[in-house]
Amino acid sequence: MHADNSALEHFREEWLGRQCDMRRHSRHPLFEPLIAWLQMSTAGASPIRADVIDRSQGGLCLAVASPCVLQPGDTLRLTIHAGPEPELRHVRVCWREETALIVALGVAYDDS
Repeated sequence: MHADNSALEHFREEWLGRQCDMRRHSRHPLFEPLIAWLQMSTAGASPIRADVIDRSQGGLCLAVASPCVLQPGDTLRLTIHAGPEPELRHVRVCWREETALIVALGVAYDDS
């Protein structure tokens, strides 16, 4: 399992309760769990599971189990299976915030 469910729920509630917005676009919280997979461009790197905390027109807030090697500036391929066809996007890590069990990542869509 990714991170302890109670730790993830606590993080999600705390995160959504904060009104410090690091994005240009308004956030859209998710009320149903949504899982994303992040793939680094490094050959042989395993996909990293992430829980989507919220999304906006410009990107996503993701929760990843700690320890996490991803840092601001990293570019990744993101896959979300939430419909008949997977959503595939290129994203760039913009910011990172770490707690004892979970790392929050702000990623921006980078489909250029």
